Amino acid sequence: MNTRPPFQGLFGAPRVVAPDLRALTLEKVVNLTHEVVAVVSPVGKVLSINPAFCEKMGYREEEVVGKDLDFVQIPEGAEWIEHSLNLVRVGERWHGVLQLKTKSGDLLEFQSSVSAVFDEKKKLVAFVGMGVDRTKEQTIARHMQAMHRLESIGTLIGGIAHRFNNMLAAIMGHAEILGMMSSDSPKVTDRVQKILKATGQAKDFVVQMSAFSKKGDSQKRALDITGVLRHAVDFIRAATPRAVQIEVNIPDALPAVMIASDEINQMLLNLFTNALQSMEGRESARMDIWAEETWQEFPSVVAQSKGRTVHCVKIGVRDNGRGIEESLKNHVFEPFVVSTPGVEGTGMGLAIVHGIVLRHNGYIRFDSRVGVGSTFEIFLPIIEKQLTAESNDTSRAAAPSIGGEKILLVDDEPLITSVGVELLSEMGYHAQAVNHPRQALKLFEENPQAFDLIITDLTMPEMNGIEMVKKLRAVKVMVPVILISGYNERIKKDEAAAVGIKSILSKPCPAQTLIETVKKALSGI
Repeated sequence: MNTRPPFQGLFGAPRVVAPDLRALTLEKVVNLTHEVVAVVSPVGKVLSINPAFCEKMGYREEEVVGKDLDFVQIPEGAEWIEHSLNLVRVGERWHGVLQLKTKSGDLLEFQSSVSAVFDEKKKLVAFVGMGVDRTKEQTIARHMQAMHRLESIGTLIGGIAHRFNNMLAAIMGHAEILGMMSSDSPKVTDRVQKILKATGQAKDFVVQMSAFSKKGDSQKRALDITGVLRHAVDFIRAATPRAVQIEVNIPDALPAVMIASDEINQMLLNLFTNALQSMEGRESARMDIWAEETWQEFPSVVAQSKGRTVHCVKIGVRDNGRGIEESLKNHVFEPFVVSTPGVEGTGMGLAIVHGIVLRHNGYIRFDSRVGVGSTFEIFLPIIEKQLTAESNDTSRAAAPSIGGEKILLVDDEPLITSVGVELLSEMGYHAQAVNHPRQALKLFEENPQAFDLIITDLTMPEMNGIEMVKKLRAVKVMVPVILISGYNERIKKDEAAAVGIKSILSKPCPAQTLIETVKKALSGI
């Protein structure tokens, strides 16, 4: 038997008379609605709730009615709620988002409205609150905001990387020239090598930040998974506290896998982050990362597998963190499920991993024990027809000796062009530099045969390096070009190849690499 008092006063003053057909109909509507409804006395005692309230908040009716409202309030919101009720007391209706705590301790967000109910004497007799659960929508909105922030950060990092690599290029260039000039001084040579080593490490870290902070290549292609894995591991090492021990076992060569590099990078970063979060506050934290070629029987539900055994690359990540509770194991790949309670997160990390694995026709499984840790294993089908590795044969005919060829350097950074001219001159070339593409175009307009080679930056004011080369090709200037940039992700390689640019280097570029590339370009290799 329902002992709950009739629901009264939602749309007007409460009636003292016995329930009539209208009151019964109103109570039925309130009981059937999916919106949470609660009637609260002026002193904060719960007078009535509807079934939706019980369903969402996890309480039985008898646990709520007659109790103070503060049992569902979060401490941070008590003062703010009291302020809102003060507005309602004077006859205003309040609209906004309320965050309430369920019986299990979860926080739900409701798009709410609160109204006051007055009797015939205009005496306040109750508050009526109604709310629609918007927790999932709010989480999605926050996740999208986070994604937009990441995109903005990625763009910012791209610009910083370009400028930072320009500075590293100048440091590296001058250090290498200093090394050439003081080759007979072991002490100077030793210090130059230390400068070059530090510069190289700084360059590698900038490359890693750029790869993980900005969307890259989303097209699937046959790639060396070994290189992708090691690149990801290097990044996570640099960003992980030294107290966390990371053990890696990745073979020198693994079969090629059809992957989209940006998605695989995201997948690995999410897996590593999930492991690190689960180990927060743990002494002797350890993460194991490994990969191997194997055969694995895929479940029949996996796309294109039909339950067959698949030749694949297995990637494993193991941590000794908190582990995943039994109640969460069936939901760990669902959106908005935080696999490690008590750890702040969007609950999207493993869901994104799962989606990426499925898009690559792969399979993911995990094993976890509370207090022991978790192991995630990903299986990606290999390409049976292997890639042909680029030849590293050094027995080819040697590049022709240096014969004083004329080289034009184009870069908007005077520090770069000055060290470039000095370096090329030391190697026996005749080098000249300009700091704007239009200056280069003018030189070729005056003499189309003025130079044997162009070395140009990509990103410059008004006109980038590829656009400058297009203008040169339009007037039949077919001089070979080396494109060099502090931010290679902006280079459209197909567009560069279309205008005859075969060599692309990244800043900072070691002198030996630059000289070898110059020799090849001049000899037509």
